[in-house]
Order: sequence, then C-alpha cells, then structure tokens
Amino acid sequence: IPTEIGLATKLTNLEIFKTDIEGSIPSEIGTMSSISFLRVSNNKLVGSIPTTIPPSLQSLSVEVNKLTGPLPSELFTPKIEFISARSNSISGSIPTEIGLATKLNTLVLQDNSISGPIPQELQSPLALERIILHSNVMTGIIPTAFPSSLKSNAYCKLTLDASAATNRFTLGPEDINDFCPATALFPPSPPPPPPPSSPPSPPPGAPPPPP
Repeated sequence: IPTEIGLATKLTNLEIFKTDIEGSIPSEIGTMSSISFLRVSNNKLVGSIPTTIPPSLQSLSVEVNKLTGPLPSELFTPKIEFISARSNSISGSIPTEIGLATKLNTLVLQDNSISGPIPQELQSPLALERIILHSNVMTGIIPTAFPSSLKSNAYCKLTLDASAATNRFTLGPEDINDFCPATALFPPSPPPPPPPSSPPSPPPGAPPPPP
C-alpha cells in the first residue's frame, strides 16, 4: 500500500480484499480525513495496526493477514462501529480505551495471541451486539456488566471459548450460558459415537449359528 494513500483526503471507502498484497499498513492513513470504511482483509500484510487512526473511521477490517503487535488504543474512537482483526498474530491485551468506543457494534478478535482479561470498560459501548474472542490466550474473570444491548439483542453473539487449549477464563455466574441467545463459552462437543451394533436374535426354533 503506497504511502501516498495519505493524500486521498476525500476518499471515504477503501477495500483491498484477497489480492495477496504485501507490506505494512502505512501510518499515512491517519491523514485520510474522510475515510469511514477500510477493509484490507485476506492479504499478506505484516507489521502492526498503525496508531494513526483517522477520527472519521467507522469500520476497520484487517482480518486474515500476518499482523503482529498490540491493538492500538487509538483505534477505539467515539465513531468506530465495526472492528475485525481475526486470524492474525496480534498480541497484548484489549485496551481499556475500548470504553470510549460508545458506538462499537461488533468486535471480532478470534484466532490471535491476545492476552490479559476482558476489560470492565467493555460495558461502555452501548451499541455492542457481537463479541468474538475465542482462540486467544486470555485470562481473568468474565465480567457480568456487559451492555444491555448485547444481552437483549436477537443477534447477540458472545463467543469466548474457555477451553484449556486457548483462553483460560474464570467463569462467572452459573447462568452465563443464558447471557444471550448465542453465547458460547466452550466449543461444541462432538456427538457421542453410535452404540456398537449387535447381531439380530435368531427366530424361535432356529438352529444355533455355527461356531
């Protein structure tokens, strides 16, 4: 992605999807003063998410790349509504500044190396409807003070995954699985194997089967 992208001050939407583009996300995106939708997913981008986040940005999708480093606290602005950074190698914890993202609707961070707890500040985004955090290395107690929008919305999805191979959360109240219609703390269990079949019984009076 050329650094000259910062000159596109009137560009509102940019999508670079499945192009195998390489390199890093240039910090010059911070000067794209009109950008609201930025999608650079399913490529071969490396480096970290820049801290120079345009204040106009509403939707950021950087999923399925090779990004490293932490989630920048500057990402959580009052205008951001959608963040998807799944399937990278992002590390560090979720910044407490997430509480400033009052319009955040969707947060998708699965399949990274994110550590630390779920911040209590996650209760602040009043529009939040979807959180997917599984397949990380997070710890701590699952907070109960999530936004009411997450609890009551018909499309609510809270997928945390507390399996031993990934996150190691300390579970909260027993009714956590009733938190919202699609809560999933653990990956679904495989179905039990079918019982072994037994040979049919011979009809009455039939000779016994040969040894």
